This record gives sequence, C-alpha cells and structure tokens, in this order.
Amino acid sequence: MRIVTFSFKIIALLFSFKSFGQQDLAWCSNSYTGGALSQTYTSIGSPATNVTFAHTGNTAQLSSGSPQKVGSATSCTSGGYGNPDRERLSISVNYLTNVQCITTTITFANPVLNLSFNIYELDGDNDAMTPISYRDQVTITANAGTGSVTPTLTDNSMFASISGNVATGDLIQDGTAKEPISVSFAGQYVSSVTLVYCNATGTQANPVAQAYHIGGLTWDGPLPVVLKSKHLAVCRLLRHFMKL
Repeated sequence: MRIVTFSFKIIALLFSFKSFGQQDLAWCSNSYTGGALSQTYTSIGSPATNVTFAHTGNTAQLSSGSPQKVGSATSCTSGGYGNPDRERLSISVNYLTNVQCITTTITFANPVLNLSFNIYELDGDNDAMTPISYRDQVTITANAGTGSVTPTLTDNSMFASISGNVATGDLIQDGTAKEPISVSFAGQYVSSVTLVYCNATGTQANPVAQAYHIGGLTWDGPLPVVLKSKHLAVCRLLRHFMKL
C-alpha cells in the first residue's frame, strides 16, 4: 500500500510540471542588428529556448538597414506607438516587380505552445491609379515538426482583410495605423512560423516601396529536455516498484 501511495505521489508531481509560465520575445528588451538576414536569440524565456529569425527571397530589394527595429523604447509596456508593441521588427522593401516576395521564418529550438504575435501596417494605395500602386499581403504558415498547424488571424486594423491564413491590406494608405492583426496558435505546438510578404494581385508592374512590422512574440514554454529525462527516470522507478 505504501508503494502504491508513493507511486501516485510521484505521478501527481509529474503532472504538476504541465503548467508552464508565460514568456515572450519583446523587441523592447531584445536588439536586432539592422540589415541582418539572420539573427538568433538564445535562452529566451523560462524554461529557456532559442529563437531564430531568417529572411530569404528577394532580399536584394530590402531597403537600406532593413530588417530593423522601429518605434520608441520609452515606456514599452503602455500607450503610444502601436500599444502593446512600442517597438517592432520592420521589413521594408522596394520590389521591382509585383511578384517578388520576402519570406521571414521564425524557428524555435523546442516547439512552443500557444504562440501569439501581432503584425502591423498592412495597407495599400492606388493613388487614383489603375492598376494599384501597392497592396501589402502576408501569408502565414507554421509547423510543429510532425506536420502543419493552422494560425488564427484576427483583423483589428480596419486597414486589412483576412482570408484563412492570408492577410491583405485594403486600399487605404495609412502609415500611422496602430491597430494590429493578431496571429495566434491557441492549443497548438509550433516549431517554426513562415511569413511571406508580397503584393496582392492587381498591383502595378513596379510597385511603390512599402513595409510591414512584426510585434513581440508571446508563448507558453516548451518542456525542458532535462525534465523529459527526469520523467523517463521516474517511469523506470515506478516499473521497478510495481515488480516488487
């Protein structure tokens, strides 16, 4: 009876580890090397994980110094420039054709749960011209290492529209838009996210220069590798007691 009671206590202890503290990568407290096509942040959150940003595609069309942080670091937790993301990662480009794109891939060393972040400044402008001078569009996909996972996009901006995993700027140029499009993976593990930034169909052959921003990332922590090994050791111990 004592062995069984002891076993249940161990099992209860194991399940108590299922609740992990929330963590994030905030641009207010994390720098980005302007113009770098790849950057890795180590030991982010608790338990710690590494996060890598990589930019591919038509990178020759990136504006000088982009990708780069934009915004104000003053009082990052409230008000002002795009609350709650007082600072953001900006991807600014001047495409030569209406089919060029920049792909940003965010990779986590260990899959994270309940990832969420905002994207900003998706808009468009026709300048009374036909075809449209530019129209921002971001397509978001993700995977968890074992297959694809589906994001939920919510339009809070009034300057964009949502269709599944695609966010498209409306034909209103507003460089000071503060309301974001939220991206979330509630109840899902994510090992990488890909954001493909292009023009929507119907834009002119050589679109006007444009940009969009990625806000801070929030997620629930991955299970630490050391904890997994402890789980395995305890399971072996339980099997030993059950044989007694």
